[in-house]
Amino acid sequence: MKKKNLYILAPTPVYGAAANLVEAFNAHSERFYAKGVYFEKFPYMFLAKEQMGYWKNFADCKVIEHLMEKIHDDDSYFFCVSGRSISMLKYIFKLDYCLRNFGEDKIYISDPRKEGETFISRMDLVVMAVSACLQGYIPIETALRFALPDAWSASLVAGEPEESDEAFSICMGYMKFISKRLSFWWTGTSYRQDYKAINYMTDQLAVQVFAMLDLLRLNDSATPLMQTYDIKNQSLEKNKSFSVIHSPGLREGHKKGTDIIKDASKKLCNVQFNIYGKDNQISNEQILHEKTKSHVCIDKISDTCGGIGKSGIEAMISGVPTICSLQHTEAVGRYAGLPVIDVRNEECLIETLEKLRDDKEYYNKISKRTKEWSEVFSYESTVKYLDEVLFNE
Repeated sequence: MKKKNLYILAPTPVYGAAANLVEAFNAHSERFYAKGVYFEKFPYMFLAKEQMGYWKNFADCKVIEHLMEKIHDDDSYFFCVSGRSISMLKYIFKLDYCLRNFGEDKIYISDPRKEGETFISRMDLVVMAVSACLQGYIPIETALRFALPDAWSASLVAGEPEESDEAFSICMGYMKFISKRLSFWWTGTSYRQDYKAINYMTDQLAVQVFAMLDLLRLNDSATPLMQTYDIKNQSLEKNKSFSVIHSPGLREGHKKGTDIIKDASKKLCNVQFNIYGKDNQISNEQILHEKTKSHVCIDKISDTCGGIGKSGIEAMISGVPTICSLQHTEAVGRYAGLPVIDVRNEECLIETLEKLRDDKEYYNKISKRTKEWSEVFSYESTVKYLDEVLFNE
């Protein structure tokens, strides 16, 4: 069976472990060959060279032209990661419509280096704007807004100006046109902040929607999907001292409960805390190495929002007992029974860490169960699941 093209659109390859998803499809899928497209600068640079080979920058005219062609190809499918990917999708639609209908329009521009007026086509204007983006002068959103008619320059995503009825109607028409080849995966804040408007859009289109466990409560029709990882059997000796790792990255602070964890560390004896945040960053490869050697991982501690994320899953696949606040989160579907230790405040955190440190039988039981469950996050398991459910009516 000939594989179909699957274009995975994401703000960056690292968002929602999108790079892993592309790599997983290309290693194990019987139905799809995946290609990634991103449109924001990377907040973290920890992709392997082989992963980057699957990804293209949206701020490239050849990539834009290719995507505009593929939205009219029945054998090409689109999988959008996070609410922010809607912006990229809508720019593709608007550009396609605009260039098909007004591509040869003459547009007046003023060049201070020359006297008189200069006219260029809208396609030339798109090339000029995107080139400025590639050279680092302007972000891609500004480039495309500059190239599109004024009334069409906005997006559905929260925080951006409202678009005209005409532009909205055009974009919805395109989405309906590809609705059988379009799916979304909600992974974080951009969806959570504007989920009502986004749900209304996807309900109208009747498109397939996936969501991480902590976001399922916001969408009754979403199918559970967590990040996937290339699980390799690592046999590293544990740190000599009972050690706890917490890696909030650039999100250190109240969102990850880092201050709560630091306060707890001052009240615990014989526990080594290793915190890798904005002031103590190491490579992702080093982080994974340190998690494997650690006895416990803390994903996040919060009394307001919860849900296991990328950091915690990275530890779980190595059999490391993982602590995370799980309010508003229910492990369902293929993730039912996921052995995450639910902790929501400092007092409970201290008690839990003391039990894991002092009760070896309890620790070994949790560690064994965590390792047994790690297979649900593997490339092969995740792709087998998606091959069965993705774009299958």
